[in-house]
Amino acid sequence: MSNVKTPDKKMAQAAAKDQAAASGKKSKVGLIVIITIIALVAGFVLLSVFNVFGIRDNITFPFLRAVPFVGNLIPDDPYADLAPEQIWVLRETELQAQVVSLQSQLDIANAAIAPLEEELEFLQEILLIVDVELEILYELAEQYSDFLAMQEAFNRDVVNNSEGAFMRWFEEMHPELAEQIYREQLAVRNQDERRAHFIAVWSGISAQSAARAIEDMVLTDMRLIIDALSDMTPSNVTPIINALSPDTAALVLRHLEP
Repeated sequence: MSNVKTPDKKMAQAAAKDQAAASGKKSKVGLIVIITIIALVAGFVLLSVFNVFGIRDNITFPFLRAVPFVGNLIPDDPYADLAPEQIWVLRETELQAQVVSLQSQLDIANAAIAPLEEELEFLQEILLIVDVELEILYELAEQYSDFLAMQEAFNRDVVNNSEGAFMRWFEEMHPELAEQIYREQLAVRNQDERRAHFIAVWSGISAQSAARAIEDMVLTDMRLIIDALSDMTPSNVTPIINALSPDTAALVLRHLEP
């Protein structure tokens, strides 16, 4: 008996599946139809709202005015009783009014933009100044970085007791002052050499010869005469002063007094 019932069950199951598939297809078709209708209605509403191709004035509003109760809610057509020429004149007037209104709005917008443009120009000028200041700051930062590097190198050389490195650093950092110091040192060195020279000469010649030399130099090298006599021994200075003329001797003694 079980062998007889099995085909019947399979046929019933197949029929149920076919019926469910057909029902599903019908549901899908119905859903597609509903979506299509909704899309068409929405498109028509949008066309009416924006009055594309005059649909609102020529189709939608005339149709709705004919519907009872609904027609009372729709505003009357201002062009219903006008001739085509009058409609064009009225619409042209409305368009001109819209143009005037838009022009007024544009003028207001331009008036509002003018101070903003001035402020923008002012901000651009400030931005240029800031850019220049930033460039100066960047340059100062680079110079400071170079200075730190030089200072570090100088410190290393000082630690190593390198006098030559110090002189090179001083010449690079203060070239004008270094040149002035060198000139002063050279002048002092020359003065010292001349003083040593005259001390040796005046100590080796007679007092009269030394006195004649001093008489010739008293107007031009008084400082050198005083420095040389100050470094000589009293036993050599006294005879020379005694051999000088009274005026020169008095002048020399005045400068030699402590």
